[in-house]
Amino acid sequence: MLYVSDCEVKIRSQQILKNISFQLHKGKITTLVGHNGAGKSMLIKAQ
Repeated sequence: MLYVSDCEVKIRSQQILKNISFQLHKGKITTLVGHNGAGKSMLIKAQ
């Protein structure tokens, strides 16, 4: 299982993602759904 807790992403002084938490279960297919510009790609690219 993968746990992400309180993920935050800032670019320069602009906060892009704030307090993102979720769990991914092994062997399950998971999708991210949201409007354009919602931060889906930014979440995937976050280190």
